[in-house]
Amino acid sequence: GCFGAAVVAVCEGHRVDLPGAAGRFPESAVPAVRGRIADWFRANSVRAVYCSAASGADLLFLECAAQAGIETHVVLPFPRGDFLRTSVEDCGPEWVGAFSKALDAASSVEVLDPQMPVDCDAAFEFCSRFLLARGAAAAASREWGLRALAVWDGKPGSSPVGTAAAVERWVRAGVDVEILDPGGGEGPRAPGPSVSN
Repeated sequence: GCFGAAVVAVCEGHRVDLPGAAGRFPESAVPAVRGRIADWFRANSVRAVYCSAASGADLLFLECAAQAGIETHVVLPFPRGDFLRTSVEDCGPEWVGAFSKALDAASSVEVLDPQMPVDCDAAFEFCSRFLLARGAAAAASREWGLRALAVWDGKPGSSPVGTAAAVERWVRAGVDVEILDPGGGEGPRAPGPSVSN
């Protein structure tokens, strides 16, 4: 009775802003977001995490989980080297190091397409859908709960790719979702009544 039921967490979120650019997830917010993710994992009895490995929220999820002894399962839409070039390297060498460390520590790394696709957006969307399916299957097979956490500024996206679309997908699937705004404010919260692309 002292511990909550074990949980599988599916996690997605914004990439950290590129150096010199103002956007959704400033580098200055990284320490606070890291701490809030770690707190959420502890508060929700998370035992396994499924996510990708882009610079920003993804790598913070994986780092916090590994530090807490939580299983990490990484899904990449296409080969590691191509993913590194498209989704990590442009944010700086510290993120490249975090990427290598996260993949080395992962319980599993799954690459969905052995070749770099022509349509990267379609590959990223499929990866997001696959993450939800993988997390749900893992939770069902272990008879654990399934929850989702997004590092998201709450603003609608303009395509089926990205964090807004992932949150909408989770809500439609009936998953228990919480939002962590990288801009600060209150702690994780449920998404609003109307989440749309």
